[in-house]
Amino acid sequence: MIYVRRKKESSEIKKEIINAARHLFLEEGYQNVSMRKIANKIGYSPTAIYIYFKNKEEILLNLLEEGYNLFYDDLKLAYDSSLNNSYEVRLFKMCEAYIHFGLKQPDYYNIIFTMNMEMNTLLITHSNRYNGFLLLNEVVKDLIQENAFVVNNYELEQPDIYVSNTIWASLHGLTSLLIAFPQFNWGEQDRLIQFHIQTIIQGLKI
Repeated sequence: MIYVRRKKESSEIKKEIINAARHLFLEEGYQNVSMRKIANKIGYSPTAIYIYFKNKEEILLNLLEEGYNLFYDDLKLAYDSSLNNSYEVRLFKMCEAYIHFGLKQPDYYNIIFTMNMEMNTLLITHSNRYNGFLLLNEVVKDLIQENAFVVNNYELEQPDIYVSNTIWASLHGLTSLLIAFPQFNWGEQDRLIQFHIQTIIQGLKI
């Protein structure tokens, strides 16, 4: 039955719409989802959800912002909780937090890192996803400054950016594979994650 639940709080209804859209975007692809499909999934009339969102692009923007914030919060927690440790330990903890976020929130991870790249690209430098990268980059700069990473041989103008992007890309690769192929024989998952991060860090010391 399609009807407008007038007694519900506006924030609760918006959350229902966003959750429905998240599932549909991932199941059918952003381009194949209409406002009508989103409305039907939660039992609303199509006109009702226009009260809360003017179009599906606005819904996606809300989803991205929500995902970015959750992602950044996890990285910031890892950063803050390791302030009394070495820079290397701090980097390790942040890398762990990155991968664990993807495994804990695979829907959000796929939306903010793999789906609808055009929209993500427009927001990339104005979001908490980018702030998460900057936080990791800050630790990388500290490690380069104390000569923990060997980068001088490569004659790079901004070695911290190259190192940070290399780490970021490697983390994304493993996280995406663990999400996409959970039944593959990865060995013991936590040990794999630790080994992967240690390999990245050790490789930058050579």
